[in-house]
Amino acid sequence: MKKQPLLGHLAANAKKSMLALGFLASFASTGCTSQEPTTVYQQIIQNIVNQETKGIDIQAIDKRTSEYLKLLDEKGAFTDIDYTSRAQTGWKPMDHVSRLKEMVVSYITPESKYHGDRQLHATLVNMFNYWYDANPTSTNWWFHEIGWAQRMGLSLSLMRAGEQQLPDSTETKILDRMKKVSKGPDQKGSQGTGANKMDIALQWIYRTCLQEDEANLKFAIEQFFYPIKYNEKQGLQSDYSYLQHGQQLYTGGYGASVLNGFLKVAFYLENTPYTDKEKNNLISKFVRYGNIPGIRGKYMLYNLLGRGIARENDTDRSSMAPGIEKLMQLDPANAETYQASIKRLKEEVPANYGIVPFHRHFWRSDHTIHQRPEYTMDVRTASTRTARCENGNKENMLGYFLTEGGTGIVRRGDEYANVFVSWDWSHIPGTTTPAVKVIPVPHAWEHTGQSTFTGGVSDDVYGVTTYQMKDNEFGVNTSGKKSWFFFDKEVVCMGSDIKSTNKYPVHTTVNQCLSNGKISFLTKGGASESTLTKESQTFSNLLCLTHDSISYYFPEGGNLSVSNLTQTGRWKDLSRHLSDAPVSQDIFKLWFNHGVRPSNGKYVYYVVPNTASAKEAAESLDHLITVNNEKIQAVYNQTANIVGVVFHQAGTIKLDQIEVSASAPCVAMFTQVNTENVKAYVADPSYVLPSVTLSITTPQLGEKKVVDCTFKTDLHFAGSTHCFEISKANVAAK
Repeated sequence: MKKQPLLGHLAANAKKSMLALGFLASFASTGCTSQEPTTVYQQIIQNIVNQETKGIDIQAIDKRTSEYLKLLDEKGAFTDIDYTSRAQTGWKPMDHVSRLKEMVVSYITPESKYHGDRQLHATLVNMFNYWYDANPTSTNWWFHEIGWAQRMGLSLSLMRAGEQQLPDSTETKILDRMKKVSKGPDQKGSQGTGANKMDIALQWIYRTCLQEDEANLKFAIEQFFYPIKYNEKQGLQSDYSYLQHGQQLYTGGYGASVLNGFLKVAFYLENTPYTDKEKNNLISKFVRYGNIPGIRGKYMLYNLLGRGIARENDTDRSSMAPGIEKLMQLDPANAETYQASIKRLKEEVPANYGIVPFHRHFWRSDHTIHQRPEYTMDVRTASTRTARCENGNKENMLGYFLTEGGTGIVRRGDEYANVFVSWDWSHIPGTTTPAVKVIPVPHAWEHTGQSTFTGGVSDDVYGVTTYQMKDNEFGVNTSGKKSWFFFDKEVVCMGSDIKSTNKYPVHTTVNQCLSNGKISFLTKGGASESTLTKESQTFSNLLCLTHDSISYYFPEGGNLSVSNLTQTGRWKDLSRHLSDAPVSQDIFKLWFNHGVRPSNGKYVYYVVPNTASAKEAAESLDHLITVNNEKIQAVYNQTANIVGVVFHQAGTIKLDQIEVSASAPCVAMFTQVNTENVKAYVADPSYVLPSVTLSITTPQLGEKKVVDCTFKTDLHFAGSTHCFEISKANVAAK
């Protein structure tokens, strides 16, 4: 097969195929070619060139190309790379193909000072050949099936736009090796699922397009788009979260790879028979419901990162802006949402710009996001259906407790930026765990939780999340019932039935984040606020404490401690391939102490963001009635007219003049409870109940109203919220 260059005269007798496109409308060009593609292969390669050279900073790339040239020897090898390395992570030979790609861009871009440079072309040929001859090998399959092969396929595609082509023998032998190292996107195991499947398929798209292999190109594209659907296992989920390595939340990890890959390929396939608007719609919802609410300013919530939490700067998602700009072209109907997100990512506007009230419990991933213009808060748990946060490639070696109710509370977004290197990992915000001296190492790869009652209910604005914690691994031996009730001004957090046989005291951590500014507090019966300096303090009568414009209110007090001290850690402790240099940061930490071997521990606290002082927070609270015991956890927000109830067993609860009952364990929320038109929301955190009967009595409704709810059994929607409208005359499913 003779390859067809994109520059110069296209062969008159281009290879004919059932996929030949014939005459195409003029395609927006970057200046890399003046020819119109005549086959689907040429169209895709032209699209690749256009996308990879559009909007680039060619002067910066040229500058790097100049530096790279200084590091090359006459054979085409970089003198600062050990090509014999077999490292599992941080494999340095990958720098060769990454640099090669940038140098190819310099060579093919008309605005580059290296455009068409014959000496650079000769160097590039040497670099391609050296890579093939050296054949570097890592112990990590990813670098071969995805890493170097995908990047090499891109570079080979870009070279088709060069004034001089690669020798046929060079291109052919590299393409043959790309085929040889790949077991295919449909292989068994995690390599053939989700983001990995798509990444391998992309390597195949590059290769089969260059080889004009019609059957395998079609197969590769089908495999690439396969995960963009509601998946029963790994991949995109029906709640628009993303799972990988088992049922493990990875929206900001592998999910980010899926998003980037999709947007890349969607534009690669423009003006071909392979465009897919249905997939575009699913990706739009994944971004609008699963991604954008999980980013505050330019920072992603740490619960979405998976083991990426152990990588420096991984919460910074400013790099997502170009991708969302691309998505806006595919989905102009939601341009306003995307544009606001882009401005926040670029820090052109405050973190609250364009933010609207939003609440979503992701029933497929045991995760909740609650968003207000003033703040964002999330909670992550794990159950027998979902996986704990993993250790992989010796990354995230301290993250064992992350899924025990790990909570993020952010206003600007940077409250946890790189805090993890200095974190006390036995005090993850929101968790109730023993204050162990040595953190258990998380299981490698996927490992499910132990809870059989974890879930939430939501009306898209408010919600309730619950987690019956159970952890009997590594001698943790701790359990408890934890629930969160999400409103506007505050989030009510409560725990009950806390038990442990661990030898260390059990602590519920309210927060642990970067220290920023003064800490003020009020004690019960105290006449005025006090200010905490850089020290630790224990309270038995704390009423409210404020740090960094977020207040924490303790209606029932408790044995509480606060510290505002310098903590030191090393990135190497989190991920073995990172730096062992000590990093010290000032850290704010606030926690309950339930003592050693508690048998019936409990706590209640309110998170009250956007408050300047403890006094302001205490005075601005909604009127709340709470119940917190081993059978029922409930909140009646009389200001918002919302009742939230977690029934850990069948029962009845009366809150002021409102009485609610359930025939089985469930989580329920009632809104507009002071009117004649009440809305009821109910979900089954066990995911096994066929049905439940609820009843509610209010002064406005008069006699007791009964709601019979039959839960969905479809795997995609088990555990999701069911809605009912209740009036004096009728009860109807919505």
